[in-house]
Amino acid sequence: MVERWYVVEAYEGKDEEVALRLCAAGFKMLRPVDVKRSHVREKLARSGRHVRRVTKRPRFGRYVFLRAELDGEQGACTIRAVKDMRGVFGFLESGERPSPVPDAMIAFYREFNPGAASEAEIARYGAGDRVRILVGPFEGLIAVVEGVDKIGLLRVLLDIIGRPTPLPIEVGHVELVEQGRRPPIKSASSRCANRELAQTA
Repeated sequence: MVERWYVVEAYEGKDEEVALRLCAAGFKMLRPVDVKRSHVREKLARSGRHVRRVTKRPRFGRYVFLRAELDGEQGACTIRAVKDMRGVFGFLESGERPSPVPDAMIAFYREFNPGAASEAEIARYGAGDRVRILVGPFEGLIAVVEGVDKIGLLRVLLDIIGRPTPLPIEVGHVELVEQGRRPPIKSASSRCANRELAQTA
């Protein structure tokens, strides 16, 4: 039996619960959390004081990395068990099978963090964009963006095992090569015209 890393997608805000359930079930898993410490001056009625605050943010949002053996009959049972867990949306899949994440990518994720992306940086990317990987074991390869998370995480398709493999990659680890087609943005005048037509209909 060969264990590999896979990506489990949780429902929004359920990633921590899913990670705890996977651990309780005996799975090896990875859920990197970035910790930010800050001092904030709070104004009280009589005096002010500095309060230390700690903010924790899951680096990959709703995605959790799972190490398991998913081949064969036993693997099929494991897939069903994980998918049936409360809070789990499913695996990142290629075709109808969970896509393994290369060990080199997991090792890179453990060591490197580009930091939080700004809203302007996140807004540059959209589904259909072609991006170049800037760092890590797949530096220089071109990937296609499938989706963009609000925390600055891209879900991309990268050809690394002879087929398109879906992976979560941070905005800070890629550069835009070619922008995909964007849906047309309706102007204010056209929206008003549409409302008038709807009212007269």
